[in-house]
Amino acid sequence: MLSQVGKVIMMLVPLPVFPSILTVQFIDVSIFFTMVSPVLFLWPE
Repeated sequence: MLSQVGKVIMMLVPLPVFPSILTVQFIDVSIFFTMVSPVLFLWPE
């Protein structure tokens, strides 16, 4: 787990601050949709 976080940090460090923030937000959004989409698909209509 920590090694994966370290790899992500090492990937983000060389980037400018703004793109790295956008990347983090994109990752958060993708994780959010990954968690929510099964609930939406399984939700009884």
